[in-house]
Amino acid sequence: MAALRYDPALVDALGFKVEKVEIPPGLDMQATEKLTTQHMMASWLKQRPDVLMVGGWPFFDLASKAPALGIPSCYQDVGAVPHSGLPEHATNAQQELRRIRALTLPFISGLLPISDFLRLSQTERDRGHDRGVRTVLIGTDHLVASAAEPDAAHQSLLNPLRAITAGGGKLIINLGRFEEEGYKNSPVSLAILREVRAAGIDARLVVLGRASDFTVPPDLAPAVLAIGNPSDAGLLAVMRECDLGLTTSLWEGFNLPLAEMQNIGKPVLGFVAGAHPEVVADPWFLCANAHQMADKAKLLLGTDAERWPERPFRALARYSSRLPWSQTLDAWWREVVTLAERADAPTPTGRRLVLVDLSNSCQDPANSGVIRVSRQLTKRLQRHPGLDIVCVRWDRDRYSYSLINPDGSQLASYAGPHDDHGIFYDPSTAHIQPDRLLYAADPRLPLAPILFMPEVCLDGSLESRMRWARDRSLLVSTVLHDLIPHYHKQYCTHEVIDGFATYLPVIPKMDQVIAVSDNTLTDLRHYADEQQTELPPDARSVWSPAQFSNTLRIREAPVSAGPEIRLLCVSTIEPRKNHQRLVEAFNRLARRRPDLPLRLTLVGNRYVGADELAEQIAAAGREGIAIAWRGILSDQELLAEYAASRFTIYPSVFEGFGLPIMESLWLGKPVICSQGGVMAELARPGGCLTTDVFDIDAISTAMERLATDDALLARLRAELTARPMSDWEDYALKMGDILYGLCNPYPTPAWGAPD
Repeated sequence: MAALRYDPALVDALGFKVEKVEIPPGLDMQATEKLTTQHMMASWLKQRPDVLMVGGWPFFDLASKAPALGIPSCYQDVGAVPHSGLPEHATNAQQELRRIRALTLPFISGLLPISDFLRLSQTERDRGHDRGVRTVLIGTDHLVASAAEPDAAHQSLLNPLRAITAGGGKLIINLGRFEEEGYKNSPVSLAILREVRAAGIDARLVVLGRASDFTVPPDLAPAVLAIGNPSDAGLLAVMRECDLGLTTSLWEGFNLPLAEMQNIGKPVLGFVAGAHPEVVADPWFLCANAHQMADKAKLLLGTDAERWPERPFRALARYSSRLPWSQTLDAWWREVVTLAERADAPTPTGRRLVLVDLSNSCQDPANSGVIRVSRQLTKRLQRHPGLDIVCVRWDRDRYSYSLINPDGSQLASYAGPHDDHGIFYDPSTAHIQPDRLLYAADPRLPLAPILFMPEVCLDGSLESRMRWARDRSLLVSTVLHDLIPHYHKQYCTHEVIDGFATYLPVIPKMDQVIAVSDNTLTDLRHYADEQQTELPPDARSVWSPAQFSNTLRIREAPVSAGPEIRLLCVSTIEPRKNHQRLVEAFNRLARRRPDLPLRLTLVGNRYVGADELAEQIAAAGREGIAIAWRGILSDQELLAEYAASRFTIYPSVFEGFGLPIMESLWLGKPVICSQGGVMAELARPGGCLTTDVFDIDAISTAMERLATDDALLARLRAELTARPMSDWEDYALKMGDILYGLCNPYPTPAWGAPD
């Protein structure tokens, strides 16, 4: 047995050996927890317990760590009181207590809240689930055997009370300490006293505490008796002298004084609040408001006892046998035996801290494929039950990660994630804030934090980012989108090629690589063979989802009934996206088929090759050919373009995945795309018309076929309707489980494990 403080006269007499934990003054609550854990674990080297049972602070941290050492732990949860009305120092302590509870209760083997009210309002909420949680009401008969006649030490306390009752007066006791503010709601007892006395009843209110501790209205001063803070035996003697108990508290995790007074057959009125319904002798003694409490008090203190309800008092007469300590101790002992007899060592589980590198997504005003994946994935990972997600960006000036400055951040654009930690951004300490979060991560064992990189890093800093992570014992995982700047340099600028040359060699050094397609994973394996380097054991492919933003899948998209046949191309403007061949192919089709009211709309951000494309579109316009380049659109504007189109074209020659293809199919629109590479992989399940995107005439012919052949269009629409496609929720859950399982000896998540 261990304690910060205890009563030697009581505990030593029972034969227990108590280890007193000495805590130096000045430590805060968290530091006290940590020091207590160190002290107790050192003592366990001499004598290891079979089961750890704790009663609260400062043993939460110890109880959360013990299961990892093969020592099941159990906590009899007595709850944390509400903060409202507490003085500042008490509020701070209670808030810190709630924080400690939330950090530790998920990892304690068993929790035994002392009421269902506590279980539902605090225990399960702080734990995050209800497994291993069982309500055990505490015993209340510990004072029943006390002598009915107190010893001489209590006579000075009782004589004034007996004098009042001898003169025909009635005694009401306000159970619990009197507090003028906060959840105890004590001043209400004064209002009830006033109503009772106004009814002609000579009632007095007995209050625990000193008269100087609270204010009594002048008209009630003669009727209020402050008796200080008597011992348990003295308080029981006072209860026996009183006619009625009041508990005006608006929150109680159990309310032991209420039960103690009922055990000696005395009625107690309380509000319908907290655990009162579980502890009160009969529901009749519960009151909805102060007026009802006053009315019942007048009835019970009046002279007409025949008006008293029978059922509540029959229940009160039986109450002393309702909550015996033998029953509570038996339930606790059964829990100890159950925990001790577990054959298997506890499986370490817990939420995993993941820093997500969103350096580009927080700055880019557009929503290109990589940025879109990063934003949508992070948004869903924030809801993953096994991960704690923190959005960060790389600070090149400080060679460190920092939280993201919410001012001017583009992270939430296009239905992106809400940065929950951005509100804590402080420019003076931004570079050390991630370190503080890492220090606050669950130290209970186990799952190392992860730096997750869903973006592409082309600024030459990836090696530095890796070093930052390794210095802090982080694992590193990345999403690999493509190897185009390595294998198809002719379609990339020198800046991209040079940047990718600093990026790609670092990828094999990571702990986990998740390619967006089998095609990209194959390219990575070829690269590793060329470089004679090993890939991490966890290198896999996971298809990106098809879902467009937050939009529900459209299986039966209506064919546009407008006068024009509208074609749509959604893609950033860069050489490999093949816009110039597309525009020329459309020009040829428009000249060849002037009878068709064709219109081509291009949507995409301006990157390399934009000036040449703009001139090409302008020249087509001068010729009367309907081509429009709309640049960056909002999701709603882009949805309108999809709805107005007959089909879409994605003429890219090389891709790591080809997200616009899947998004078009998700929205019910067939796609013309390449017959090679990953595009062919995406097109195979149906809904796409593939062609040779290097051949301008082939592109032109494919557009003409889909513009004029209703049967072909209907077949492709039927194919895309039938093919399975994943959404962002499916994708994020799978990705989250993959992250949770990285270097985890127990990769089965707790939320998915069988009972």
